[in-house]
Amino acid sequence: MSDNSTQAALPNGPGDFSFTLTFTNHLDKNLNLISFEATSGSWAGNPPRVISPGQTVTMKIDDGTVVGSEGTVVYGAYLGHNVSVTIATLMACQVIGPNKLDPSVNLPQAVDVSTSLGTGHPGAGQVDVYWKPAPPA
Repeated sequence: MSDNSTQAALPNGPGDFSFTLTFTNHLDKNLNLISFEATSGSWAGNPPRVISPGQTVTMKIDDGTVVGSEGTVVYGAYLGHNVSVTIATLMACQVIGPNKLDPSVNLPQAVDVSTSLGTGHPGAGQVDVYWKPAPPA
């Protein structure tokens, strides 16, 4: 099978199935990189080691297979008193199926995460991390 027939067999045709994530830290603590993994494709450079308070960073997974790109990045911050918060974000731009952006937080009572996910290819999404407002007294 030639390259042209392989590309024609893809449901969306040839294209860029990379995923670019924009991540903004609205906390007053540094977010430190804990881990990152590409389960499909490869990172276009390592994600930033630290996301400072108020900083916005961009990271990207390039597509490298016929299924597109998929990966996870995990950041954490020490809050004091033996309490840490971690934010794990799964992102994917798939050849078949919708794009994915799925952040999870280990302290949902303290930290809120908002997301915005684009459609189409290449994939793109935004994650914003905030403190949750204190409950009324």
